[in-house]
Parts: sequence; structure tokens; C-alpha cells
Amino acid sequence: MPLSLPYVKIFVSGLSSIAYWRAFTPPNPPAQMKAAPLDGIFGRVIRHLAFTSKILVCWSLVCQVVLIAALHSRSRNPDLSETALTLICPNPTIVELGHFHFQVTRMTPGFVVGCAMMMTMALVRLWCFRALADFFTYEITILESHKLIQSGPYAYVRHASYSAQILLTAGVYIVGFSDGGWITECQITKGLGFYFVWSYVLASSLGMYGLYRRGEIEDRELQKAFGDEWVKYSKKVPYKFIPGVV
Repeated sequence: MPLSLPYVKIFVSGLSSIAYWRAFTPPNPPAQMKAAPLDGIFGRVIRHLAFTSKILVCWSLVCQVVLIAALHSRSRNPDLSETALTLICPNPTIVELGHFHFQVTRMTPGFVVGCAMMMTMALVRLWCFRALADFFTYEITILESHKLIQSGPYAYVRHASYSAQILLTAGVYIVGFSDGGWITECQITKGLGFYFVWSYVLASSLGMYGLYRRGEIEDRELQKAFGDEWVKYSKKVPYKFIPGVV
């Protein structure tokens, strides 16, 4: 049976929120583009999508923290707790607050696995930021001083940042839709939240497909720019996204 550990769950939820925000924050300003983005409309909106996703995901995790805190402190601050619960959880799955408290504060396998994926993949993204340094942009571009980076995570896969972003998003899905989560236990998708939740799911799913396509476009552009150096690199690191798989 999953343990009820409210303070641990608050800490992990908060840390996951920070990790997601940091991982989706561009480390460099937009690149100066001389032509239309090579990946079409996706290249034009990717920064906006990233910012919007940060707002939605971090808001949901903050609501989860507030929900747990409100339930855990209802004996000490009943009025404040009641107000918070009314605002962020209008449709609880369990009416009896004692049982609902246990349900929400449980460390379920889905929550543990999802948050572990989010934090681990956020660290991989930061590793990618560090490895590429000034060459990391949200736009597909080859700078005049560009070098073919073959160290750090790029010694294992050619598009490590995209791999991390896709798996990080998968972690968000697991956390968001698992038992004990704010979206599930407060039935957020039954009200206005339906549009926000499924808009995020649709946009992020299209985004993951866009990242997969980007991998192919980047390979093509890097081969044009670096020729034999890229060919040797692609043979040395044959996998685009996941070592030994694809």
C-alpha cells in the first residue's frame, strides 16, 4: 500500500515544478534568422509553446502542493483550508476529508516514477545546455562559429535534448493522470480545466512529433555544414534519441 507522506510529496512536487521550469527555459536569446524556420510553423511557435507549457505544468504542481497543505492543516486553520479546497478542488473524488487526505497524500507508484522522470530528464536538459553552451538555441540554426559538439550527452545520442524533453513530458503525463494527483483526485477535466488539460496534451503531443522531425532536419543541416566530420560522428554515435534503440 502506498505511504501517506504529505511533506515529502509537497517537497517532491515543488522540486519537480522547479525542474520543469528550468528545463524549458531557453539558455540563450533567440537566434537571428535570415530565412523562414526550417521546421515551418513549429519553429515560429516553439518558444511560445515552451512558455505556455511551463505555466500550465507548474500551475498544476503548485495546485497539488496547495491541496496537500490545505488538507494537512485543516485542523489548525479550518477556514483557510476550506477556502483553499473550494477554490482549487471543487469536485473531489471523495467527499469525506479524512479519506480524501489519505488519497491525495499517498506516494503512488505513478507519482514516484513520473517525478523521477521529470527531475532526471531536467538534469539531462541542463547537461545539454552546458555541453552546447552558446550553440543551444530553440531555433534550428548554424552559427558562423559553430562546432560539431560530440561530448557530454551528445557522445551517446545525437539529439539528447529532444530525448530528454520528450521523456520529461511523458513524466508529466504520468504524474498528472496518476491516482493521488490534483487533476485526477479533483476531477479537473470535468469543468473548465478540461480545455486546459487536453489543450496541453494535444499541444505537447504535437510538440513531441515536431521534435522527432527536428532531429531529421538537424542531421541534414549538420551534414551540409560539417561534411565528413558529421558522417564520422553519425557512425560513432548512430542513435538519434535513445542509445541502442533509435
